[in-house]
Amino acid sequence: MESYKDITTPIGTLRVSANETGLTNVTLLNNLQVDFTSEPSSNVILEEAELQLKAYFSGTLKQFDLPLDCSGLTAFQLKALKVTSQIPFGEVITYGELARLADSPRGARAAGGAMAHNPFMLVVPCHRVVASDGSMHGYSAEGEIRTKQRLLEFEGHKLVNGKIVFEKRDILETQNENFKSGFIALVGKPNAGKSTLLNQIMGQPIAGVSFKPQTTRRRQLGILTTEDYQMIFTDTPGLNNAKDKLSQFINNEVKFALEDADVLLFIADISKHPDELDRDLAALIKEKRSTQKVILVFNKSDLAGPGQLSQNKQAFQSLFPEDPSIEISARIGKGVTKLIEKVHSLLPVGPEYYPTDQITEDFERDIAAELVRAAAMENLDDELPYSIATQVDEYKERDNDVLYIHGTIYVEREAQKGMVVGRKGMMIRKISTDARLAIEEMTKSK
Repeated sequence: MESYKDITTPIGTLRVSANETGLTNVTLLNNLQVDFTSEPSSNVILEEAELQLKAYFSGTLKQFDLPLDCSGLTAFQLKALKVTSQIPFGEVITYGELARLADSPRGARAAGGAMAHNPFMLVVPCHRVVASDGSMHGYSAEGEIRTKQRLLEFEGHKLVNGKIVFEKRDILETQNENFKSGFIALVGKPNAGKSTLLNQIMGQPIAGVSFKPQTTRRRQLGILTTEDYQMIFTDTPGLNNAKDKLSQFINNEVKFALEDADVLLFIADISKHPDELDRDLAALIKEKRSTQKVILVFNKSDLAGPGQLSQNKQAFQSLFPEDPSIEISARIGKGVTKLIEKVHSLLPVGPEYYPTDQITEDFERDIAAELVRAAAMENLDDELPYSIATQVDEYKERDNDVLYIHGTIYVEREAQKGMVVGRKGMMIRKISTDARLAIEEMTKSK
């Protein structure tokens, strides 16, 4: 059973969670609202964590020594966190140096991703990893860069204009003079097939797929690497008519993806005529794009009749009259190889941002939560609101090599619980079965 303890510190309230194995999470709360299924009780690990954190902030502890539950982390993330744990108090390293020490010399971007997803704030001191020019680059805890600066100043560093002062470090090197790399944003309205396409490209499910819109609620990465290129695909939520904070957040995720991308794939559901959302997204792309290339991807071509297909293609092409288009079916894989070849031709020469064997930036337990949510949305009736949320509470491989996952589905109102459970528990069992099959496909294990 997981429990937690709230600890008051000079930077705010830290919520420290642990199970019988070790710490599972250290989070800076302040005004951040975090949902936990653990109980506000204590155990030996939490008591020791409190003692060590208080000693750290009093200046008498330089190195934490606490057990960690790292279940669900990838091999690279484990290496990166191990290296980070060994950075001495009062010292910093760069993301590039972290990547090299974690045996991935061209994986500086992946190192940044591992730090952004570090579940053990302070205990694994990711604040001691900075950009090659000494800038903070980012910090995922509450307070973001300001919190990172406060911690570094507390540890004795002098910051000038928000940067650590040290000699300039090495920069990333490219694989070879012809190696290409870049970020490709998959954008489109809800249920256009973006997540299905990403899973088809990657050859395994890393994004939740449902026939209902808004299954994807945040950006997810799919990393495809060969000897000639590295493509980092960003699966975005679908643009929607924002009427609440969740929808506004989803739309912001789309806008950030547009700004970061080298190539934009506008995923058009060619079985339907473009509507207001399609036109709004096209206008947003025209507003945000600078040097980005755009490919108009006609998806679901297997669902449209010949006459309908031609008419809809012409209507969508009018939104991007100067940009190339390609016809695919993400569901069955038709045209996906040609699409990858087209993307390759548009990518710039660049470095290998992530390790060759890394396929996503998310932890496996995060992907599992997305797959559970997709299964729930696929099975539940339309009246269940899209604010349904999922959390994986436990993710462990048992001695018999069977993966054990315990998750929670959250709904807005008490009355909606019955809809999720179903008559005699039939609905929750169906959701569990569908999610289990998807997770087994992802992990290639039982």
